Amino acid sequence: MVIAIIAILAGLLLPALAKAKGKALGANCLNNQKQMGLGFVMFADDNKDSSPVAGSNTLKGDIIPSAPWKAPDNIMYGMDRGGFWAGARQPKRGYSKGARTPALQKKLEGAIAGLKVSPLWEYCSSPGVYHCPGDQRSKQKQNLGLWAWVSYSKANPMNGTNWQGSSASDGPQPYFTKISEIPEPAMSMVMVEEQDPRNENIGPWVMNIPTGWVDPFAVAHGNDSSFSFADGHSENHTWRDENTLKAARDSAAGLNRFFWKGGTAKNPDFKWVQERYRHKKYKPI
Repeated sequence: MVIAIIAILAGLLLPALAKAKGKALGANCLNNQKQMGLGFVMFADDNKDSSPVAGSNTLKGDIIPSAPWKAPDNIMYGMDRGGFWAGARQPKRGYSKGARTPALQKKLEGAIAGLKVSPLWEYCSSPGVYHCPGDQRSKQKQNLGLWAWVSYSKANPMNGTNWQGSSASDGPQPYFTKISEIPEPAMSMVMVEEQDPRNENIGPWVMNIPTGWVDPFAVAHGNDSSFSFADGHSENHTWRDENTLKAARDSAAGLNRFFWKGGTAKNPDFKWVQERYRHKKYKPI
């Protein structure tokens, strides 16, 4: 009888505990986004017309570029990971335990070394800011090829790449290079929570214009994902379409779910994102 009662109580409590844990993870993730959003704004304020933009043009801008960026050590680094950092690299002073450094520790130290030469590091200098605690990729032990630390990607309209043949001045989704160009900063996403199935998030987060999903999101704390915006605020958004959630969960498991179905004007998830994926030619669908 006692065992049966305990089992019943456990059945009642476990879902509530899981929900509480999800909320705590979501709050932590949201705080990360808040700090990165503010870092984005501070970088722009400190780099008026001084940083190189993505692509081959010679325009100047103050938004963190996805093109090569000259770090404080005067070395040019590509920003092809998440569209805002260079990816993992060997620490300048070597790994903490040399050749005996455990594989997982090497992965983390390499990611931190890469983040230290990224434009955001001066403003967000804690490795934990770049990592959602619900992102299970950092706990990979069986397949280190799927290991990743950084849980966020920059949205392509923020000084991104030539997705769909776009540039800073042409194409279906021309990107901003200066923060002063953004007409509605509070509606313009900067960072997106993403779990790329290839390990570290590769390139900025993109979608097709006028319609069509491309990159999945991450749902590491329930059915929502976190975003930061060009005015410095952040928010979590709960997804309504099961296709959106499935694409995110499959991607987190290492399955290719790019270009998943549901990217239409009738989809509430797609419409919500499209309204906040602001570029120079933005118009509602």
